[in-house]
Amino acid sequence: MQKYLNELQECTSLKNLTNCIQNIFFQQTNSDYFPAIFEYKVNSVLKNPLHIYFKISLIPQDIVGNRYWQKGYLEESVPMQMQNIEDVTCHNLLTKVNFKGKKIYAVNRHLTTVNTVRMTNDVENNILIEFYKNSKMPLLHSALQGNSIFIYRPFVEDILQNIFHNKYAISLDYYICSSKLKLVIKEYDNCRVERVKDNIQLYSSCTIEKSMLQDQIKTEENQLFVYNLLEKNFTPLCIYPLQSKADMGILFFSLEILPFLKENFYNYGMYLVNKKTKQSILVDILEECVSFWKSEFLKLNELDQRVFIQYNQKVCPKNFISQAMYMWQIEGRVNYNQYMAEYQNLAEYLLCNYAEQVLSAKLSFFPPQNIKDLQIFMQKLLKLFHISLKNLKLKEEQYTIFYNILQNKIDKNLDLLQYYNGFCYTIQRRIEDGIITM
Repeated sequence: MQKYLNELQECTSLKNLTNCIQNIFFQQTNSDYFPAIFEYKVNSVLKNPLHIYFKISLIPQDIVGNRYWQKGYLEESVPMQMQNIEDVTCHNLLTKVNFKGKKIYAVNRHLTTVNTVRMTNDVENNILIEFYKNSKMPLLHSALQGNSIFIYRPFVEDILQNIFHNKYAISLDYYICSSKLKLVIKEYDNCRVERVKDNIQLYSSCTIEKSMLQDQIKTEENQLFVYNLLEKNFTPLCIYPLQSKADMGILFFSLEILPFLKENFYNYGMYLVNKKTKQSILVDILEECVSFWKSEFLKLNELDQRVFIQYNQKVCPKNFISQAMYMWQIEGRVNYNQYMAEYQNLAEYLLCNYAEQVLSAKLSFFPPQNIKDLQIFMQKLLKLFHISLKNLKLKEEQYTIFYNILQNKIDKNLDLLQYYNGFCYTIQRRIEDGIITM
């Protein structure tokens, strides 16, 4: 985005300026979401003050190009007594509503119906959490930092087609304040310009053509997107070598990628090891997604990277990095392992100390999905150390549970993860106590 911010202040015509604003919009856009509100602000005394704000509204196609800011800032667009929505000229997508004594953001209530939106009583980052039809994707979500709010694209496309019957267009209403704008404004330009002290304030609008959005989706179909930790946005994955920590980012993938990972990689806690090449990369397997650091993901070969495209998530999950990974990679703590699960601790210990043996045994630490997975894992681990359950010196209750698992005599409602971690913990303790060795 910095490229467009630099270009913006060098623009000498409104057309070029509008192109820059549209480029910023599309850089923040993906096949699932686009920004309904975007704000970027630099107030530093040492740098050039810059304030960019835009919002999305829906306007009739026959007035496109004949206005510069039709609707006020987030005001309700339909009077309560008005029954016919088509009697109104313009509609903001977002409004501020009163919720439990507090002003929060929500989708314009006059653009929603019971059939299209599932309401909740949950609020997150001053946004009312709602869902479009049966989708699991929230209608709105915010950037982790800043004031930008993103709206679910299928919902907007539904409004344009089924409420306005394709007679309305998406309007991008924008405001720019800067001391370095080099614009030469002509009389016929569709904008309002004000000078406040040393700054130029400009208000204008442009249209986001439906064809432009469709072209972007076609482009995205063969792209991967990475979440930039500094700018808090998604950008297409760049294949070039990293130049600095400023290029650090994370890629998110849905859990549907796990079968591919299990087929082609061994898992050792926060490491994946390629079954063919034995190359290792860092991974974070979480409840909501599978995350890769950009620098690690680029170690994968091109064919493998293409498989990931269909599972790439372009919305930042609530929990996208484990505490252990954060402590290790962000905080740089050497005791990060105390935040790892028991199976991760054992997996990393075995990979670091017995890599040849565990890889030869084809031992992998992907958490079990069923009792059969847990049985196979326990059998491989016992065989690796040439021991039986009796060698582990377990308490009678523990021995009985693990024995029943191996004999397939266990309750189907067994907490798999609990006993998976428990077995790994027992093995590691016995290694540390010198009771078992490889």
